[in-house]
Amino acid sequence: MSLSRWRMDLDGRVQGIGFRPWVWRLATELGLHGFVCNTPSGVRIEVQGSGDQLQRFAACTLDQLPELARIDNRRITEIPVDSAPSDSRSFRIEPSLGRLDSLCDALPDLAPCQDCLSEMFDRANRRFLYPLISCTRCGPRYSIQRSAPFDRQRTTLESFPLCRSCQQEYTEPTDRRFHAQTIGCFECGPVWTWKEPDSEPWVCNHPGAVESMQARFLKVIQAGQVVLVKGVGGYQFMCDATDEQAVDRLRHIKRREHKPFALLLGSLQQASRWTELSAAAMCELQAAHRPIVVSRRIARAEGPSGGLGSEIGLARSVSTFDCSLGVMLPNNPMQYLLTSSLESPLVLTSANDSAEPMLIDDSQVLERFAHSVGGILSHNRTIVQSLEDPIVGDTAVGLIPVRLGRGNAPCRLEIASLASSPLLARPAIAMGADLKAAWAMGDSQGIRLMEPLGDASHPEVYARLERSVQSALDAQASIASNANIASIVTDLHPGYQTTQLGAKLSRRGTRNGPAVHCTAIQHHGAHLGALALDLGIALEERFLGFVFDGTGYGGPAEVWGGELIAIEGHEMTRLGRLRPFRLPKGDVSARNPWRSALGLLTDAGIGFEEVRASCDWAQRSPWAQLSEAQRCDYVRLATSQEHSVLSSSMGRWLDAICSLLGLVHVSHYEGHAPMMLEDRATRYAIDIGADRLRNLGRIGQDAQEYRFTIARQGSLYEIDGRGVLARVLGDLRNGIGVGCIAYRVHGAIAQLLVDTLGHLDSPWSESRRVGLTGGVFQNRLLVELADDRLARAGWQALFHRRIPPNDSAIAAGQLRLLGP
Repeated sequence: MSLSRWRMDLDGRVQGIGFRPWVWRLATELGLHGFVCNTPSGVRIEVQGSGDQLQRFAACTLDQLPELARIDNRRITEIPVDSAPSDSRSFRIEPSLGRLDSLCDALPDLAPCQDCLSEMFDRANRRFLYPLISCTRCGPRYSIQRSAPFDRQRTTLESFPLCRSCQQEYTEPTDRRFHAQTIGCFECGPVWTWKEPDSEPWVCNHPGAVESMQARFLKVIQAGQVVLVKGVGGYQFMCDATDEQAVDRLRHIKRREHKPFALLLGSLQQASRWTELSAAAMCELQAAHRPIVVSRRIARAEGPSGGLGSEIGLARSVSTFDCSLGVMLPNNPMQYLLTSSLESPLVLTSANDSAEPMLIDDSQVLERFAHSVGGILSHNRTIVQSLEDPIVGDTAVGLIPVRLGRGNAPCRLEIASLASSPLLARPAIAMGADLKAAWAMGDSQGIRLMEPLGDASHPEVYARLERSVQSALDAQASIASNANIASIVTDLHPGYQTTQLGAKLSRRGTRNGPAVHCTAIQHHGAHLGALALDLGIALEERFLGFVFDGTGYGGPAEVWGGELIAIEGHEMTRLGRLRPFRLPKGDVSARNPWRSALGLLTDAGIGFEEVRASCDWAQRSPWAQLSEAQRCDYVRLATSQEHSVLSSSMGRWLDAICSLLGLVHVSHYEGHAPMMLEDRATRYAIDIGADRLRNLGRIGQDAQEYRFTIARQGSLYEIDGRGVLARVLGDLRNGIGVGCIAYRVHGAIAQLLVDTLGHLDSPWSESRRVGLTGGVFQNRLLVELADDRLARAGWQALFHRRIPPNDSAIAAGQLRLLGP
């Protein structure tokens, strides 16, 4: 029999999921000789056998992959046959080759599989109640990884050598933990510790101790206390979601006065009691990344707290929103143990401030919170990568990602028609934007978008971003000369921390290499580029989209954010914009919707007498606290080119409307005002029967009530909202309810998309497809109305499916638009 030997190098999701054991079993079944090992970028296989055997083996690596595996690139090379004696031949799993400090291709963390959960609740199993149980199909991955390839000695489990029983599982080919890198047990693995104030720590090193810990946890929760728990990606707070005092206590500890909390529930059945979940949302809740799913809230009777097990409902302070609620299922074994004895939901939220990364340092957490909480539940497995819980929105047009994080970051995306991208020749890094700072790396294998770290203006976020990107620069330089990063891409905004850091890193270059070219991409072009990348739209295809967000640099003293643009290849064309209005003191208005309202009123020439006759904005907003001299100064600022910026931002426009309606004058978190406006509009839609579960027949009528006007202004179409503003004030004056007005505003925005597109000539209107991106299109009601109105007009609306429409995906779009 004629023998051949092939070397196969596979890139993709092939580490940390039992891929090498699968290859071993396949090669052994086919009677092949050789080996498989991890490499920094994937897996290398050498197989020797007959031509027919090799062909069958290669076919299986394409169409019979194990669960969670994905092959992004496969290279097969014929090499000389191994002439060793036949009795020395076998198929082996060999030690990994090389080392890479960059983790752009790391496997995200995986929620517990059903087999591990069954073992954990089986009294006859040696891992009964072991809260760190895992196997080849589940457990920590990226959060504990220090370098690539993914081997135990390159993770924080290196200091936990396997006991005899675990080692036997690890080396037994028929065992499901064969070569599982994260396994352990009570005898050899990390352990959890329960600590209450002024008491000795309780080490959970056997099932009885875990049961005692569960009882203590339940008692502390029932007493209305807050518990601090170490999660997969960092520390999180827990409390009883039906206990008003407990939730208030949590808000005080976290210093989070208004932003809604999400619920942790033990089962899908429990989640369905609190939210109306679509079929897609139910599947998503149970996916390996276990996201928070924000869905329609089911109304329940509210009243004084009844404690755990009460049927009264959630504490009012869980969320001020009537129509939406975030729910999630357990994402790690400990959460399954803690929720197994509870019928009512827990609040689960990160222990960090909103601008900083998740807290992962044990001593820092103890110093900050030890005397504020009723108990701390932690383990001695170090976390390397801090990761927030991912979030998706459940809408009638499908699931829309809101945040990547634990379980789905890093996220790999392919570039359609890569041949025209400079990434084919040399890799590049993009720095993203400041809010939700997330960087990305792109090369011939695609683009890897990393997790959002927080606000880049926070020192710890900036430091982590700098370390991560510098590590990637140095790691690429260590591979080969043609693997050096060729470009660093930043936002156009010169004041962004990420822009300045990108310039700094480009000058510094790598340890042993020259400086790196630095280039900038306009913010809203990058937004649309991210959507095009998400949807797999080819580089050479003309792609049209509305980009609505809060802010983005358009030039000196000019903020964009209500844009109609097109991209083709690496070029961006601005076709339309919201009529700009001046923001007093610039984008400080982002935190002060009342200032946006002042700018909008001033631009429309609406006097304060008319405002007072229509609403109580002048009496209840911070405007009322100003002296007459201060008011004159603000009016002057609102018309001054020197002390204000022109803004075409739909986010700021919505802020202004929200303030005039008396809903939010000062924002306490990003998106506060538009989210409140959406909630009131959704409540009204449900009440009149025009919500997404029934029909949208009233939209047309309400869109006629409020209508933006579209007119040509030079090279751009200008979307003028002054008429809508006048109708809002008129309806307030006539006693129309806030919910009705909010709904009409949403309908008007949906209609303006159709009206603006109706003005476009060929070639812009040929495809009849339009993308909707930017943070404003996280609004579930708006995307549903927009999809309906566009469909009626013969347009297909395209939404994000894998990466968010907000700034956390900007880096991916920057790489998509990177030119030669």
